[in-house]
Amino acid sequence: GQWTHVACTVSTDKTAIYVNGISVVDATGGALSAAGTGAAIGSNRNGTEAFFGAIDSLRAYRTARTPPQICDDGCP
Repeated sequence: GQWTHVACTVSTDKTAIYVNGISVVDATGGALSAAGTGAAIGSNRNGTEAFFGAIDSLRAYRTARTPPQICDDGCP
């Protein structure tokens, strides 16, 4: 019964994940580096490791957002 704000930014060379505005993953090697690999919401790309919970809202942007911009979207 707890709300959590999760954000992920992905580019060709970097992947970052934030939970409630705090960086929990900051890795080189973006998920978009392999053309045609696709993306998934609620699990990884092959359908395993599913997210258990409800997704209240979803936003997608064409550019990676900065940590302050991410928190402007709803960090607690």
